[in-house]
Amino acid sequence: MSAYAEFKRLKLDNYTFSVTSKNEVGPAPNVSKIFVAQKDKLTSIQPISITKTYLEEKNTVEVAWFPPKDKSMIQSYTIFWCKFPKERPYQCDGKLDWVDVEPYPKNQTMIHKIPLPDSEIYQLAVAANTEHYSSGMVWSTCSIIKNKVLSKVKDVTVDNTGEDFALVRWRLDCSDRGRVVVGYQIEYCPLKTESDTTTWDDAVCNTKNVTAADGEQTKILNLSPWTPYKIGVRVLTRGEPGERSDPVIERTNPALPGSEPLNMKIFATNETATVHWTPPAIPNGQIDFYKYKYWTGNKNSGLVTFSNVTNETMVELPNLLAFTEYTFEIRACNVLDSKVHGCSEFDSKATFMTKRGKPGQPNEPKVIFTNATNVEINWDTNFQLGAPEALYWDIKVSRAGEIWEQRADHDAGIRHVNGKMQNHTLDLSNLSSEKDWSPNCENSTNTNLFNFTIRAIVLVDGNNISGLWSEPITVPAYCKVPLPWLTLILVSIIATSAAIVAIIGLCRAWTWFHKKKEFFDKLGRELDDKFINASVD
Repeated sequence: MSAYAEFKRLKLDNYTFSVTSKNEVGPAPNVSKIFVAQKDKLTSIQPISITKTYLEEKNTVEVAWFPPKDKSMIQSYTIFWCKFPKERPYQCDGKLDWVDVEPYPKNQTMIHKIPLPDSEIYQLAVAANTEHYSSGMVWSTCSIIKNKVLSKVKDVTVDNTGEDFALVRWRLDCSDRGRVVVGYQIEYCPLKTESDTTTWDDAVCNTKNVTAADGEQTKILNLSPWTPYKIGVRVLTRGEPGERSDPVIERTNPALPGSEPLNMKIFATNETATVHWTPPAIPNGQIDFYKYKYWTGNKNSGLVTFSNVTNETMVELPNLLAFTEYTFEIRACNVLDSKVHGCSEFDSKATFMTKRGKPGQPNEPKVIFTNATNVEINWDTNFQLGAPEALYWDIKVSRAGEIWEQRADHDAGIRHVNGKMQNHTLDLSNLSSEKDWSPNCENSTNTNLFNFTIRAIVLVDGNNISGLWSEPITVPAYCKVPLPWLTLILVSIIATSAAIVAIIGLCRAWTWFHKKKEFFDKLGRELDDKFINASVD
């Protein structure tokens, strides 16, 4: 029969408990007292890593433990054992035996053999005793039978993670492991989610062996970023491997996305486009945002690029040009820590064409007067036409100048030209009924300035859509070809300058020649006189 009392919600102070007994005759004459010291004192003298080893000797168990941190006060140890068919954490049931042993004089592992009455499984505990109090019973944390460790590895933790590694630490609470433990086996499995039920024997799981000499930690490498891993550790002995520890689940750190966004779909109108996509197959993290850009190589304005970011998996592109080819590019981005974000090197790219719509502004036309009234107009399609081709072109001619700007009849109306044409000839004398509208060579007050502008008209869903007018170009018309006064003046100045330079050069050359001639004439006379005198002598 067992008897005990349980006291709950006690403070971590010193307590003294008195125990007595009573029967029908009366109470016992003596009272047993138990002093329980405060928690800090108890834990400082508790035995560490209590290990029981079943020896090959018949019904003998060896108990080993490390001395406590504060061993100076220890006067003795008490070893307790009791029978129970299963290993701890089950409680004993039945008779409890004990024996007192003396501490070793030096700080060394305590070892003691206990003969058992049979070959059943026994629970075992050790208490350290001082002069005034005991540490209390500390149950064994490790069991070894026939070179096999039955106890689990404890306190498995992941202390540090990176994009592709995890630092794992554990503890095997065995004091007498040297004769049995040869190493540890770390098992790890990638999971799709933290609640994934992947089993340890799944093909995606891996193992890593660590020798006992390497200690109770290791770094697992070549992991996938932002992936939860289930990690377990078991002890390797000279016999069979020990039981796997309780699993821990830890997620690696995020990295730049390892692939591009998927399933891009684009729906375009003549002014907007809607783009949809799905996250990348290898996100390497919780996708924080997407960075996208789109551009068009407009023949008239060159490369035009727009860029932005979004947290969604779709985006609206506004204010697009009609019937224009665009290129859309998008890539996924992760926030690697609180201050740094990065976007993937992989992107999805697609081109799309907007539908027909309003034409843009044409380039200025080129205007050439072939005579006083006839003019030839040329233009091109190097702008946003809004359709494969124009249905027709509008040409508008008006008089320019301060006088004509104040008159309501300065505009001669609009002329239509077939959409396939890119040039047209006009007779200005037939455009307006006003007599003074066309060039007038006899009237010196007539400025003879004309504005020319064009626009494209396209067919969209059965409707004629007019585009923007080009910037007007102002061209003067002349009754005759004007003299090139500037050219004549320049030629005259250059010719005069050349004549002056030539005259100066000739004068200097004549002077030089004349001086040389006089020199040689004089020299000849002197030589003749000397020759004649020498002959007479």
